[in-house]
Amino acid sequence: KSVVSEDESDRVDVDYGFPLTTGALIVEYPYWTSDPPGTWDNGNNPLGSFAFLGHLPVPDPEDRSCPPIPEISPLQAHNDVLKPLSVPRKSGVDACMLTCNLTETKSSGVDVCNAGSITSNSVSVMSCYDLGEMYTGDATLGAC
Repeated sequence: KSVVSEDESDRVDVDYGFPLTTGALIVEYPYWTSDPPGTWDNGNNPLGSFAFLGHLPVPDPEDRSCPPIPEISPLQAHNDVLKPLSVPRKSGVDACMLTCNLTETKSSGVDVCNAGSITSNSVSVMSCYDLGEMYTGDATLGAC
């Protein structure tokens, strides 16, 4: 069931946003937790299980640079702290992720990645997730 609370076209099918009609990287259950959420159930567990899902651009093959946050994205308001990063190939992923300061997010409780959350088409909270050093190469960084 879709619940549309506002126009979220600035967060869907754009780089670093949620995929709706485009391909995406989906990493199921990438987070460690002592309280797993279980499987999706529309009545009892509508938020379902954990997965990392993103419309992630591919880095430039020459210099591994990543495109900037799109101007239309609500994440653009935080481009001073959210930085595109080419994921190290050691992770088996050839994509750009939007990094966030995980240490700052944990200490302040302010998560600037939340600006990219959507509630239509799915309830998908964008947050500064701790993916470990495997993706970012730096324990202080998370990814939106």
